[in-house]
Amino acid sequence: MAVELAVLVPVLDRPQNVVPLVESFLAGCPEDSELWFLVHEDTDEELMALTKALLTSDRIHLSFAPTGQSWPIKINAGVECARADWFLFAADDIAFQPGWW
Repeated sequence: MAVELAVLVPVLDRPQNVVPLVESFLAGCPEDSELWFLVHEDTDEELMALTKALLTSDRIHLSFAPTGQSWPIKINAGVECARADWFLFAADDIAFQPGWW
């Protein structure tokens, strides 16, 4: 079943951005939304931060792009995984404000 909104976030070795993004997503996005972290061979530190994020909510997901580290390749992998009416192609340094949607 599709959610209303899927936020797709390609990541590249910036583990310090994971927690602030998750917190702002959970506080500022509708309940019928999902946050997808899209990765390809990132560092152990980033993967650890992402794994911890997965435990915070069933609305947080992780997907591995099969090849390449470019933003478009990761976005395409996310679109294939997520089922949503709307997609937001985002970055790991954004902050959602309540009511933005």
